Formats: sequence, C-alpha cells, structure tokens
Amino acid sequence: MPESTARPTVRCKARLLRPAEPANAAWTFLVLPAAASAKLPTRSMVSVEGELAGQPFQATLEPDGRGSHWLKVERALR
Repeated sequence: MPESTARPTVRCKARLLRPAEPANAAWTFLVLPAAASAKLPTRSMVSVEGELAGQPFQATLEPDGRGSHWLKVERALR
C-alpha cells in the first residue's frame, strides 16, 4: 500500500517576539505552541507552507530545544 502524502494542516496563534540580545535586534521570530508543534511530522527541522496574517510563505521551522519549533519571520512577511 503506498504511503500517504497528505500533509497535516496545523492552525495556531503565536506572538511575534524579538530576541533579548542584542538589545537593538531588528529581527522577529515566533515559537509554535506545543500543541501545534506536536502535530508536525518530526521534532527536527521541517519545511512548511503557510499563511501569516493573510500572507503566504514557505519556510523551514527549526526545533527550539524545548519540544517545539520556531520560525524567524522576515521583515517582508511581517
């Protein structure tokens, strides 16, 4: 029987954050809620297609070391 190629749909809300250091950091990121991250097929890096505030994007989520994933949000996507 062939493997399913269906991709899970994960919907969540996450707050845009800035790194604590350096104090003048201009970039932002978000951390997926644990429940959303648990629906992804792996605990390691995973490529995703999504939508943020109505804007489509493709990116690679990275593991955060705490059982979830994070995403650097580029200025154009903000």
